[in-house]
Amino acid sequence: MRKGVGLVETLVALAIFTLVLAALVPAFIHYLDTNSRTELRTQAVTIAQQVLEDLRVQDPATLPNNGTEQRTVSYQGRSFRITIRYCRDPSLCTSTARQITVEVAYRNRRIYAAETVYTKLR
Repeated sequence: MRKGVGLVETLVALAIFTLVLAALVPAFIHYLDTNSRTELRTQAVTIAQQVLEDLRVQDPATLPNNGTEQRTVSYQGRSFRITIRYCRDPSLCTSTARQITVEVAYRNRRIYAAETVYTKLR
């Protein structure tokens, strides 16, 4: 009777290990991709919220009643392009209200957009 592991057993174990690893690698890559996209979207949402909060403190009457404004914002090592559109639907814009759309793009791909109407309450 022999003791220990022979060459054939080692090769079979290595082949099984390789098959299992080959099945796990795509799942791991998919996980990393999903995680990266989620992080990017979270950053875009944070930026859009900040832009909207900055606009919210202003009197709506002082905001433009038409047009588009673009900015570039750096956030956690990434550069995002912010597009702010005012009053795309003129019926939502009055002397005391402004419709605002904020789009956040990264590498020329839109990641997030938010739309709201700001009104003067008093």
